[in-house]
Amino acid sequence: MPKKSVILLGLALATSLPATPPDANALMREAILAAQAGQFDTALARMQSAVVLRPNHPAYLYNLACVQSLGGHTDAALATLQSLADFGIYAPAAKDTDFAALTDRADFKTITAQFEQNLLPRGAAEEDFTLTEQMGLIEGIAFQPVTGEVFFGDMHLRCIWLRNGDGQVTRFSAVDERMLGVGGLVVDETREMLWAASSAQAVMSGWQEENANRGALIGFDLTTGVVRAYYPIPSDDRAHATVDLALAPDGTIYLSDSIAPVIWRLSPGATQLEKWIDDDRFRSLQGLTVSPDGNSLFVADYALGLFRIDLRSGAIAALATPTGNTLIGIDGLTRSGTQLIAVQNGVNPVRILAFDLDAKDELAAVHELAAALPVIADPTLGCVHDGRFHFIADAGWRFFSPGKTPTPDGRSVPIVSIALNP
Repeated sequence: MPKKSVILLGLALATSLPATPPDANALMREAILAAQAGQFDTALARMQSAVVLRPNHPAYLYNLACVQSLGGHTDAALATLQSLADFGIYAPAAKDTDFAALTDRADFKTITAQFEQNLLPRGAAEEDFTLTEQMGLIEGIAFQPVTGEVFFGDMHLRCIWLRNGDGQVTRFSAVDERMLGVGGLVVDETREMLWAASSAQAVMSGWQEENANRGALIGFDLTTGVVRAYYPIPSDDRAHATVDLALAPDGTIYLSDSIAPVIWRLSPGATQLEKWIDDDRFRSLQGLTVSPDGNSLFVADYALGLFRIDLRSGAIAALATPTGNTLIGIDGLTRSGTQLIAVQNGVNPVRILAFDLDAKDELAAVHELAAALPVIADPTLGCVHDGRFHFIADAGWRFFSPGKTPTPDGRSVPIVSIALNP
């Protein structure tokens, strides 16, 4: 699914940093140009203003530290780097010449050692099973609790796979030219439906430029795999990529759009998708999930963090980041009781996080469930089943980038799970 990279970069490469709202992004670019011209006071002022707008954003903080170091504010640079290290992520400060003034300091060496420590495996995960000889790009997953069957969305082969209770994997969806790349999946047992988010992606087979910007919500009969509902994204002048979805208790489906700042809605009985939320505050909408009481929708923005939307009023609120952490780079998002479970694949190392929600649906605390585990190479989406979070641990997007060709005999895709607090 389209995402904005959140790789930490120094000043020399900062022009490839992720897209963000124009004010913050413009300030950062002005800071970079000023620093490259040796105007460090101007650079610092611009970068500090950018960080006020994007607090806890790893790329912004890293570039602030670069400017601070280059401008002779070494203690401030160390404090900024320390905040990054405390996030539990890695930054290449030890190899970055922007920090040449710090290399002999013991406290700088302590921080860079902490960055290296952050690359070591943490937490525990169990491999449920492995999908072997896969030629596709496995993005979405959903469990059928009654039968124990597992469904998988394939972004490359434009289909849905089914793994039965005996471990046999077969194609669930029939060939249908309307189907595009398949991302998020959700089971609606009440209506005996499997819903899928489908969108045109350059990684899908049969890609043609004229397919760009198409998307759809597709409903399948949970037993037969027959398409029972097909709702295309209404055509307009914007690009779209419908990548994930969530099911509300009343049967409403919410569909995120990772290119346009839109959340689509299909209400019970509706005959077409509705553009429910269209808000320029969003940059790259990804996973979303509904609160237990059905009053709130939580949604991840890959470039900005987590938001809560009141399902009655449509009011949007950015969730405050728990102290000492970052919400940037969250892809998959689901719920387990009063916790949000997040796949954070836009930081290094990739992580699985759990957020406690308080009575007001604010983030009360964050728990790192797993990070830097070798089996979790390219995690995407997941779901909760039997008290565990099951997710795709290595979707394989890197094999479908331009110029890449999957191995002829396929590859293995591990499905991994983590125990959740009761």
